[in-house]
Amino acid sequence: MAEGENQQLRLVAIERSGSLSDSSVRLDELAQGVCTATVFLYEVAGWVSPWLGYLAVCGDRIVGTCAFKGPPAYGKVEVAYFTFPQFRNQDIATSMIRQLVSLAQAAEPGIIIRAQTLPEPNASTHILEKLGFLQHRTIIDPEDGEIWEWELRPERSGG
Repeated sequence: MAEGENQQLRLVAIERSGSLSDSSVRLDELAQGVCTATVFLYEVAGWVSPWLGYLAVCGDRIVGTCAFKGPPAYGKVEVAYFTFPQFRNQDIATSMIRQLVSLAQAAEPGIIIRAQTLPEPNASTHILEKLGFLQHRTIIDPEDGEIWEWELRPERSGG
């Protein structure tokens, strides 16, 4: 992917059925698996637009996935993101998070956006810091163990 191409990144919503909001996007096996997993997430968290799962598309290639882990609760919403391995280190995750932040703030001004990372400095923590997130606390997740929780409050948005 050429430098600057990720600026053309667009998020394509995964519908309740697992199909995409843009039928021109061709799913490979990895992307199809993401869509299937997202349908299960909707069964647990609900399907409420724009608080959905998305595939990140550059040109005609699916380069990653990102999502709100459910609709907002108590003025907060959590995001998750994953860049497919062959597209890492190209600012794609930064673009995905930036677009999720924009969607969230447009839908619900004043919302607090959360993210979770491993409890160590890494690419994800760097991205979150760059976008104005602050490490909020350390928590114990039943599946992942110790993790850092990050927050972006409306007065800190930027990046």
